Amino acid sequence: MRMLLALLAAAVLAAPGAAAARDGGLSLTVDRSERKVYVYRGDRAIRVHDVAVGKAGHATPLGTWEFHQVDINPDWTPPDSDWARGSSWTPPGHPDNPMGRARLIFNRPYTIHGTDVRDSLGKAASHGSIRIANADAIALAELLLKEGGAWRGRDWFERMLDRPTEMFEIPLERKIPIRVVE
Repeated sequence: MRMLLALLAAAVLAAPGAAAARDGGLSLTVDRSERKVYVYRGDRAIRVHDVAVGKAGHATPLGTWEFHQVDINPDWTPPDSDWARGSSWTPPGHPDNPMGRARLIFNRPYTIHGTDVRDSLGKAASHGSIRIANADAIALAELLLKEGGAWRGRDWFERMLDRPTEMFEIPLERKIPIRVVE
């Protein structure tokens, strides 16, 4: 039994994002089967949010990446995919823009992005990206900006939110780990 526990502990410490857990840093884990995102500070979950993940034929990919950019009031550029054929670029703040108020970029075109379609949360409903309620997307954007060394204060953040038709692309100085698991 001790050997099994030691092996499990070693596997956890070797897992992607384990360095963030050891040093108390921020990391996120999306569980596709639970349709939730867990936000960790070190090894302690500090937030849990319902999400929508990719539907059949458009599964959200499993793997490990790092957030490297946060977009406030993102535009939408249709991906080069059959399902998006005939769609066109949609500016920030446009009613037909599916990106919501914040987009957290880790493996483009796959992102975590806000949505007003709250009834899709907790379901497999997207074309691969991870949807989250707009208020939660904004809160996660704030966390990533702070942890990623790109935070410039509350007034700066509020000014961006007050200009919903203007996109702000903010690169993170420090990457934040994300895992997508089954």
